[in-house]
Amino acid sequence: MTIDQAVIEGGLTGQDEREQECEGTQQPHSGMIARSLNGCPDSPLRPQSPTGRPVKTLLRLSIAWLVLLALAFRVEAVDLRDVLTDYTPTNFGRKDGISGPVWAMAQDADGFLWVGTEDGLVRFDGLRFRAWESMNGGTLPRLSVRALHLGPDGSLWVGFGGVGGVARISGRAVTTFGGTDQAVTGAVAGFDHDSTGSVWVSAANGIFRVTGDGWEHFGESLGLPDTAGLGLIVDDADTVWVGTTAGLFRLPAGRTRFEQVEPAEGLPQRTLGMSIGPDKRLWISDPVVGFRLVGAPLPALSERASGRGLRIIHDRRGDLWVATIGQGLWRVRLSNPTAGPYIERTTVLSGLSSDAVRSVYEDRDGNIWAGTTDGLDRFVPHRITPWAGLGIVGTLTATTGGHIWAGTEDELIRFSKPHDTWQLDDVRIQLPNPRIIRGDVHGGLWAMTADEVVRIEGAEQTRVPFPPRFPVSWTEAIAADQAGGLWVAALGGVILHDNGGRFQVVDQVEALRDTRVVAALGDRQGRLWLAYGNDRVGVWSGKGQFRSFGPQDGLGAGPYYSMIEDTSGRIWVGSGASLSRYDGTRFASVTRANGLPPTGVLSLLEAKEGHLWLASTVGVMRLSPSEFDHAISAPGTPMYFRLYDLSLIHI
Repeated sequence: MTIDQAVIEGGLTGQDEREQECEGTQQPHSGMIARSLNGCPDSPLRPQSPTGRPVKTLLRLSIAWLVLLALAFRVEAVDLRDVLTDYTPTNFGRKDGISGPVWAMAQDADGFLWVGTEDGLVRFDGLRFRAWESMNGGTLPRLSVRALHLGPDGSLWVGFGGVGGVARISGRAVTTFGGTDQAVTGAVAGFDHDSTGSVWVSAANGIFRVTGDGWEHFGESLGLPDTAGLGLIVDDADTVWVGTTAGLFRLPAGRTRFEQVEPAEGLPQRTLGMSIGPDKRLWISDPVVGFRLVGAPLPALSERASGRGLRIIHDRRGDLWVATIGQGLWRVRLSNPTAGPYIERTTVLSGLSSDAVRSVYEDRDGNIWAGTTDGLDRFVPHRITPWAGLGIVGTLTATTGGHIWAGTEDELIRFSKPHDTWQLDDVRIQLPNPRIIRGDVHGGLWAMTADEVVRIEGAEQTRVPFPPRFPVSWTEAIAADQAGGLWVAALGGVILHDNGGRFQVVDQVEALRDTRVVAALGDRQGRLWLAYGNDRVGVWSGKGQFRSFGPQDGLGAGPYYSMIEDTSGRIWVGSGASLSRYDGTRFASVTRANGLPPTGVLSLLEAKEGHLWLASTVGVMRLSPSEFDHAISAPGTPMYFRLYDLSLIHI
């Protein structure tokens, strides 16, 4: 099961914003509500101005507004990019089973996306959203879900708003904590776990650690102020970082007492969001000041970083995503050092469901989810990047050196991926109208034109002659072998081979004499696989040794377009109507009834992680071999796969 797309949009406005910022500020021992800059109820013990507000509070509010106005002015002077051009957004709302606000998200080991909403816990299976309690007998409290976390043992930890409390879901078993079970009261703000398997909880009445021995509370006696816990994160060194209403604190590994982080100039005092960047440094967000890097001078980016940050994450590329209060979803581009940091954002004007964003999450497929006050949005990264200006590209291949080669009308061009993205190299080989190109195991390249075959190794090009009176135009299919040579299937069932600088005829297969070969494959055993006719695949293993397979052997219907050998030595065959696999004994096949595109499989490729990539007229599919196995064992069962289609491409 996979999740196809991902975006989430949302935020806090008006009374909702004030409720969020006031939440969790109650002092447990005094029973009083602490006053902050957020418009929370006044303490009756503080001096009042003629307007009824504390004098000190008015001064702080005035300063805060001046700061925000100054930051806003600086933002206006910066050209922010208001569209995330490399993502496709999708909105989910009440009609889809999602109602805002969306506070939290987590993805489990099975690929399910769990969503914490004001109405409870929702699960997304890649197709639909369902309230989880309705699926499991209503075992969870009917409270808003404010925090979610996948524990080290695969269980899902759920933190509630309102009166608070914690639940743990393991399979179908649900364990709830609260009241006398442990001291968590008030809204739960976040979770994380350390390398020992202990789970840390940030709640309105402090910080807790859950171990096999039970719950441990960290309060004033252990270095933390007696205030609400907000942000919480555990870094790779097992240092626990905690944001509270009194500032930023940390507990280094092996220590038993928290210490306050020495605040740099302007350090926010209400740290809600935390994220560890690729360089292991800590970023924090605050609903008043914005977001910033801890322990370093403010970068130039800070002049543009006035977004009132609620939650932040770093994605797999190292870019920072900021869920802001009222300014949409921001992406801070940090992954391209040559371009320098800059900010892109999406708002309601560009399709976001709300500018009040309360949560942001990246799933394991690289999709970005954002939760808003109005629902859930997903951003799917564009999987295909068009390259313009190359002319007509008639053939492609990959080489073992990690390059992609393309054949145009009059040359070969090369692509490489030195860092995170593919780029067009300054490597071009002049070659008139290359019909077919193939990479070999040595990193070299075979290219076939209308007149000749060329072996390319680095800067050297070697013409490989064909036998006399044997034109290259007779060639129907070619395949590189495991020794660095090249197989050629020609008209009349003729098989040629080169492994020393000259092609030689090694056999003529009678079964191929009056038909056309459409695809060829050299396997690890030195055999040559050939797809021919409309419904036949054969394997040649030496002179006079040819075995043919057809529908009676489990082979799916043709015509066939491509063949590959996977890392397990199995042969895959793609056709216009089927996908077939040979396990050494027999073929097994899936068809359109299992979800294949109407036009079938035009080309095949195995990725490093074992997934199959299938090219079709409707896009590119990524399929797990386990899904193929499941479909074979249960005929007619649809396969789960990812489809990258033209709707995800913006040119």
